[in-house]
Amino acid sequence: MTTRRMPREQRRAQLLAIAAEHFSEHGFQGTSMDDVARAAGATKPVVYQHFASKEALYLAVLEQRAAVVHAAIDALGAHTGPPLERVESGLRTFYRLTATGTPLRLFLGEELVSLACAERVGELLDAMALRLARLLMTYRELDDVEARVLGRSLISAAQNCARLIGQDATPEREDEVIAIVARLLTEGLSGFRAVPVP
Repeated sequence: MTTRRMPREQRRAQLLAIAAEHFSEHGFQGTSMDDVARAAGATKPVVYQHFASKEALYLAVLEQRAAVVHAAIDALGAHTGPPLERVESGLRTFYRLTATGTPLRLFLGEELVSLACAERVGELLDAMALRLARLLMTYRELDDVEARVLGRSLISAAQNCARLIGQDATPEREDEVIAIVARLLTEGLSGFRAVPVP
């Protein structure tokens, strides 16, 4: 195979994009360095010039995708309107990031790559939660503990929302699930019709 020469940073970016797609679609175990190399039109040694191991490549993808999520969370701060609309917008953003294949799907899986990866995923989710919490603190008076717990809980709710919608859902299903979860997050159980007491 003839490997097309590419500037180092460009090749690294290409490998990360390809690896993100493969890890997202096939998981860590179902993706090989050969798969990534082949899709990049490169040899396996070229991949290893950039990443010491498959786990190192996976971690680099996670870091890159976390940056995408941070930017999406920051963009939510520009959204105005009633709380319900802001929450719906946030859930829709989260779902679209996962449904379009990469940024967050890697954080949704249950696949244990290694203890080091699991730890790093936890740290990245905590960082997302804190970023989200800082956004929430502009709307509500929260202490640090409340903000962190609420931020992480909202991320868990958004992850579950994405799972409930699924990858091949219709727009109607997306709207339905997002509306229900957003109502729960903004109004609690009181946002739903009570059963009449006899």
